[in-house]
Amino acid sequence: MIYRTMKRLFFFLIMLIGYNSGHTQELGSFTDKRDGQVYKTVTYSIQLSQDSIINMTWMAENLNYKMKSSFCYDDYESNCEIMGRLYNWPAAMHACPEGWHLPN
Repeated sequence: MIYRTMKRLFFFLIMLIGYNSGHTQELGSFTDKRDGQVYKTVTYSIQLSQDSIINMTWMAENLNYKMKSSFCYDDYESNCEIMGRLYNWPAAMHACPEGWHLPN
């Protein structure tokens, strides 16, 4: 269910960006203060009207913050380095760095 909701949101954003010629994309990075890991980010600035611009910054990589109830695919630590960590829902709600949240 969460995957389907995120997929719909992502599809909506891509459609919005694709049909709106007034948009920009900026690449950046974010350092997680908890463990020093650096993540790539992308910021979309979308002009909805002449007076209305929205900015959305998304992590462009999967989170890899180690915490209770998180794990690596197939229990191989090397998979976390490549793909990030997997979280159960309660852990995911608390895994986001300060100032970040799961999309809703």
